[in-house]
Amino acid sequence: MTIANARKPWVMPNSLPGAATASATEILRMAARDDFGGVLFSSMFALSERLDEAEVRAARELADDLGLTLAASLWQLSPLIPGRARDALAAGDGVLLDGLERLVRVAAASGIRDLMCMVGSLDDRTHPTIAWADQLAATRALFDRIAPLLRDLGCRLSVKTHEELSSFELARLIEGHDDVLFVALDPVNSLCRMENPLAAARRLAGRISLLHVDDAVLRFEEDGSMRRFLASVGKGILDWQGMLDVAPGAVVVLDLHRGQFAMPVFDGEWLAQQEGIGVAEYAGLIRHALRFGKADIPWDQAAPQSRYADARKVVARMAAGRR
Repeated sequence: MTIANARKPWVMPNSLPGAATASATEILRMAARDDFGGVLFSSMFALSERLDEAEVRAARELADDLGLTLAASLWQLSPLIPGRARDALAAGDGVLLDGLERLVRVAAASGIRDLMCMVGSLDDRTHPTIAWADQLAATRALFDRIAPLLRDLGCRLSVKTHEELSSFELARLIEGHDDVLFVALDPVNSLCRMENPLAAARRLAGRISLLHVDDAVLRFEEDGSMRRFLASVGKGILDWQGMLDVAPGAVVVLDLHRGQFAMPVFDGEWLAQQEGIGVAEYAGLIRHALRFGKADIPWDQAAPQSRYADARKVVARMAAGRR
């Protein structure tokens, strides 16, 4: 799959310095100023608080004038966790499917064809009363319901490898809808599932539309858990050239994170809940953490935009210099 402007990276507003208090118009101008090829907004409501088609279309027309592709996230869609699908519930007066359909229709009517979503959040896997398998089954059923609408309207939905979702689970969620459901590969999140990011990319090869770029290191904590810390792009453990080779048509998206999630990697009960963990991948990540040792983390985890200047240069080279 190839998306327009694949030779220039896109950016998520959370990565742009100053974007937290900026309007959608200001964010688009910031992205154009810094020579990005598109902006992936985290919500359709960031483009119009009322989901007004004319307002969203005006933003898309400005993006066109600036030489940008405009894309948007539908946020999280987990149907069984009350309140998780905040955007769809707000758009549908509390009815998830109605709201999801409205979000897609407004996007399509406004000329936005590239959409993204997440399934849920990290703690959903260990929800006290709703089994993770049931959550996945309900999400798959939701995708089955929305796929015909995406097809009719000429939209494509990329499902993000968020911290709670393994590559194995994502592959099953989108199976059978090859023309409208794709993968937004966020490799630093694969570490939270004890997956080698490049191996996860290879498992999803051929379906990756978006490649979210950040970097990370792994370090052991005093309690024996292993924590993901965010790093400057190119200074962490991710093999970016390998992932670009696996996903040659994917759009590179700068997406600077801030979550430092810890994995209880020696807890047998936790390990048993992680589908597909392979010995070689598990051992490789343990080795990375052992090599890092007790070194201090030189990057401010609470200020992801502090890594922006270097990251912008790296993603521009990544997008332009594909082999």
